[in-house]
Amino acid sequence: MLVMSFVSGVFSALPISSSAHYAFLNTVFHFSSDPETVGFYFSIISAVFSLVVFFFLRKLYSKAFGAVLKRNAKGTDPRKQKQYRSMALNILLSLIPALILLIPVSKETFLFDIFDNYFSDSHLMVISFCCIASGLILSVAVWYSGKRTEKAKRSATASGAVRFGLYQLPAYFFPGFSPIGFGASALTVSNVDDRVIAREVLLYLAPSGFLVSVARIIRYILAGVTADPVMIVVCAAACLVSSAIIVNAIGKINAKRLYLFSCVYSIFFGLFIFLASFFV
Repeated sequence: MLVMSFVSGVFSALPISSSAHYAFLNTVFHFSSDPETVGFYFSIISAVFSLVVFFFLRKLYSKAFGAVLKRNAKGTDPRKQKQYRSMALNILLSLIPALILLIPVSKETFLFDIFDNYFSDSHLMVISFCCIASGLILSVAVWYSGKRTEKAKRSATASGAVRFGLYQLPAYFFPGFSPIGFGASALTVSNVDDRVIAREVLLYLAPSGFLVSVARIIRYILAGVTADPVMIVVCAAACLVSSAIIVNAIGKINAKRLYLFSCVYSIFFGLFIFLASFFV
């Protein structure tokens, strides 16, 4: 789990599926046979990743919601205030699909549990197809954005934020799909500027990811799932270190090159899993 926590911290910040890596490595090395315990650890790791993003983008969140609450410093440019208010609204709009997943369908079950139970035992071959599809969808989005002639936007629109949230839904349930990859596809299609798109993806991803992760953690605790506290701390620390390194580096990398690399990596890794599924 320590190895996978470090790997998850790296790939959670990239348009590459961390769940596909875990599924493959767990099949080969048999880290754990209990899907509930694995889900518990992964929910904690996902929550830690979201907290890392909150830390690195804390100034943006503060300015966005400060503009809504009118707590920004006096003398701030009114146009900037309007932009920050729009950003706050977009963050809230991107949360709507995640909030739908938290609708309780019984006393002990949320809507996302239905999908979790259905897809939790996906075969490596299914995961490989999802991984390949994730890379292909992002590559089509990048190609489509390159064909557009209108000026790129410095931030997502309200419709782009809703699209971002909707694109996240498959990634929450299908092992092999990447939340970052689907979010990047949504904003790329929305014609968000390459210079800010990586930041925007993380900005919208962290709140929804944190909400779903915390809901899952609570559900596992109520279901009586237990884990070694020391291992939880160690895994959280490994994820924190690896994700902090990647999140800090993302702002210095050309987004289009990053996404093209991720497309190629996802497709070839998916093909590798597909071939490996015949032997493991």
